[in-house]
Amino acid sequence: MRFTKLPARCFVLSGLFALTASAGNIYYGPMQDYAGTIYVPGTQFVATSTLVLNALSRTGGTSPIYDYTYITFNKPVKVYVASYVILRAHGDPIIDSLDMFDVWAMDITPDGGPLSLTGFTPGDPELMPADDEHFYCCENSVIDAPFTTYPVGALSTVLDGFDLSEFSNADPNSIVYVAEGDGLDPNCPEPATWVLLAGGLGVCGLSRRLVRR
Repeated sequence: MRFTKLPARCFVLSGLFALTASAGNIYYGPMQDYAGTIYVPGTQFVATSTLVLNALSRTGGTSPIYDYTYITFNKPVKVYVASYVILRAHGDPIIDSLDMFDVWAMDITPDGGPLSLTGFTPGDPELMPADDEHFYCCENSVIDAPFTTYPVGALSTVLDGFDLSEFSNADPNSIVYVAEGDGLDPNCPEPATWVLLAGGLGVCGLSRRLVRR
């Protein structure tokens, strides 16, 4: 039997806008972090970025959030990683920090329909994390986030305050993998530096070809 891996690509696909707010928490999500169909089993490096356009940060302008991890794919699967962000502001308003949740799920969106997600098969999951997920904004704000496995039916306890309607057609017993990066600092002092890095991490192509007999 021969499997040929088609290129899987990571894109900068989501923008986060914070234009007006008061003290407290501001919720955004879901935003598309990574989406693609993996055809060949094996462990792959996946790197993506979410562009935070944050007018309320102390520096203003752009605050990219990068993340990367290794995932073991056990069988062909259509993957969707949904990002959820909590901005924490005090009354100036200024964004002091943000918490980011990446939820690795399976895409079951019908052609032309709204986003619809479910979890992976319990006991025989289509994929499994092979490493923590690593989030970073500024060089002084790096978070190593272990993955936690949750049944879809329990997601509301993890993502309290978010709209989870994209999971309304999901099997509640299916499982998702959640990486939580708490306390990221979006106030990058040198945005231009991160624009250069985005060229390397924001768009990544995995073009190796694997053949299994």
